Amino acid sequence: EESLGGELQAMIDERRFDGWEAANADEGIEMFGCAGAVDPLDCLSDLPSAKDKEYGATWEREGTLRILKELGFKTFFWMRSSADGRFVGNGGRGDGLPEGARSVISDLVTGFDIGVDASYDPGFFPDNKAWVFQGTPVGAGFCAQSLLERNPGLIKFDEPECVGVAGISLYQHVGSALGGGDYFVVNSQFVSDNGGHRTTLKDPAARFGASARIKMTPMIFDGSTFSALPAVKLDTPYEGDTVISPSSQLIAGRLAGPDSRQIGYVFRRVDARKGDTTYTIQVPEVGRLCMKGTKPSFSYDEQFIVTHHYVEEEDFAEYGFASAEDEGWKALREKGAADIWLGDLRTGAKIRITNMAPGQYALFPHFRSDGWIYFLVRDTNVGREYVVAADAALHIKSE
Repeated sequence: EESLGGELQAMIDERRFDGWEAANADEGIEMFGCAGAVDPLDCLSDLPSAKDKEYGATWEREGTLRILKELGFKTFFWMRSSADGRFVGNGGRGDGLPEGARSVISDLVTGFDIGVDASYDPGFFPDNKAWVFQGTPVGAGFCAQSLLERNPGLIKFDEPECVGVAGISLYQHVGSALGGGDYFVVNSQFVSDNGGHRTTLKDPAARFGASARIKMTPMIFDGSTFSALPAVKLDTPYEGDTVISPSSQLIAGRLAGPDSRQIGYVFRRVDARKGDTTYTIQVPEVGRLCMKGTKPSFSYDEQFIVTHHYVEEEDFAEYGFASAEDEGWKALREKGAADIWLGDLRTGAKIRITNMAPGQYALFPHFRSDGWIYFLVRDTNVGREYVVAADAALHIKSE
């Protein structure tokens, strides 16, 4: 049963005024593509809209979509971006990567692709000061964001701005306590999701049982390097693919139902108190949202989650078809597709914001600080990939 009660609503109300969206605005962090813009809805207006591109003619369903970058390489697993939207990190594969690189961080200001000696799973902290990649020569590699501003040709993780941190497992997600507090990394049971390289017809299974747990690792950042405190492990039965909110005060996980099918998302409050050696943490449940999808991501004001959902057999009515036997529906199912969905934790609304054509997969959505959503498109029809921005959440907030 869906539950978005008073306690969760109170937390959302607080984050509206003291969350990372507000804090970064107060700090004067300049958002990419917003020079001279007073309203975030006016940002990125110089970039082409998806509907003006032949490949993106069908994509817009709610709000405007902007093409941020047409990639010259194939990506691997998920995409994540810096709080200001300037830097976009992707695992890489195949031709087109910078020399010596296995992954890429693209600088949207300069147009330069920075090579990264890492495998996948990029993450950026919400204060716009640091980032992480998995599969580096030092394990989980954490670096100050100032390194990217120098546009190095290849990051090897032996730079003074970088450090390897042991014990940070794959599919990590990062947050930062408000008011100059410590950073947090959450790991959980996960199901890999690298769809769209070939026909993908359903969401990843939710194979999370009664013994499912999360691991939260507190991190101390001194402005140039990281150190980790002992991790805290907590029971979260039947929940996995867990993420942490920008403020580190909420977590969300996919909830497993019968036959390893996801039946919704569970939200938990993070009560963290620092002790002599590490934190004492509790995670009581504060809400549930009944919504299909994959690994979610919170907005910086924590009112929304965003996710992608692979078009599944029973979704025909959502796409305007009378039955699963409709020829148009069969064409969509033959090649597969994935769309971006927005969940409003204030109202419970679930909104599909894209309308991808057969063989096109909108994937790995996440927010930047001002409310724009970034996501990746893998187009199996032409073998190309694109970085796209959506303003749907901003329209809801302005209503």
